[in-house]
Amino acid sequence: MRELVDEALSVSLPKCLENIPEQSFLHWQGSTFAVRSRRGAGHVLLDVRAAAVPAGLTVRELDISTLLIGGLTNAQIAEVLGISTKTASRHVENIMAKLSVSTRTTAAVNCAKLGLRNWDQAG
Repeated sequence: MRELVDEALSVSLPKCLENIPEQSFLHWQGSTFAVRSRRGAGHVLLDVRAAAVPAGLTVRELDISTLLIGGLTNAQIAEVLGISTKTASRHVENIMAKLSVSTRTTAAVNCAKLGLRNWDQAG
């Protein structure tokens, strides 16, 4: 993939990207990208590259992780995503196993630290 380091673009950021952390992930139109941001005086520089999500999370688990970071319960996650509570619970368990943690709170904290947030869902 060609790096676009020689081009500068001035664009208005979507609301969900205004507070993007220094490292996060974006799943967009079937592809996953690592996003690194650096803030300057009045601007944000984004470095976006195709990448695998850490811990081997699937796209759906990335959706769940985003909502888990937001503090949603399994029932709330299920409602937002239009899935059953049991399916939401299973996704949360899978995330916990992949991160090698024993509580959903620790999973949410680790997901936030790693930037495991689907910016299609956030914001």
